[in-house]
Amino acid sequence: MKPVIALAVLAALGAVGGTIWIGSLVREDTVVAQPYEEGLEYDRERRGREALGWSVEVAPAAGPGALAFALRDRAGRPLDGAEVALTVGRPDSGRGQWTAAARPREGGGYAADLAFPAPGPWEIRFDVRRGTDRVRLTRTVEAPAAAPACDLAAGPCTVELGGAAVTVELAPRPPRALADLRVLADVRAGGAPVDGAALSVRFGMKGMEMFPAEARLAPAGPGRYQGQTVLVRCPSGRTDWTATVSLARPGAPGATAELGFKAAE
Repeated sequence: MKPVIALAVLAALGAVGGTIWIGSLVREDTVVAQPYEEGLEYDRERRGREALGWSVEVAPAAGPGALAFALRDRAGRPLDGAEVALTVGRPDSGRGQWTAAARPREGGGYAADLAFPAPGPWEIRFDVRRGTDRVRLTRTVEAPAAAPACDLAAGPCTVELGGAAVTVELAPRPPRALADLRVLADVRAGGAPVDGAALSVRFGMKGMEMFPAEARLAPAGPGRYQGQTVLVRCPSGRTDWTATVSLARPGAPGATAELGFKAAE
């Protein structure tokens, strides 16, 4: 009888230990792991904001990856010449944070390319530095749902890259494997044509090692570019392609965007 009881006790202890071990693997990190230290940091940030009087105004998100904001001093004047680092995360969780750098715009404005992975509320921390002055500001923004993906096989698609609007078009439509494919693009910033840009479109398939197909576009008029390539035929029979558009233009950082389409049989 005693061996049976001992075995039952050991089994129960093993079950409890297993539950604790599994729980340690799947536990959610707390939002504030050190409340006392976090409170001291919050007080320091608040005093810094009050001393400088700086503020941030965030424009409504124009898309899943776009954010524009403005910095103001105590008198409400634009705050130019600042370096701004952004830290983004969900307001109800300490997980999944990432950082991004802002680029200056006119009139105390700034912009950042933030690829929000999902719609809904996101907390953004602005670490602002100008000279020896530093301040940390926090705002919560609502990221909109992504618009339906544009289909290059159906018509031209426009993407925002580094402050410029790039409209890409394929010809013929729909594209076909093992046939000449013309790639046309129109690049504009503030409605004006952009010349002198380096523009390319690379074609591939997600999860597939494909022979590289890339069109390096050459100037073809004010703000216009064109190139040519050939799509290979996938041995598996897949026809779902991605087109990665890369743009580099004078005075702006390089940027990329991805579009999708299906080739004809």
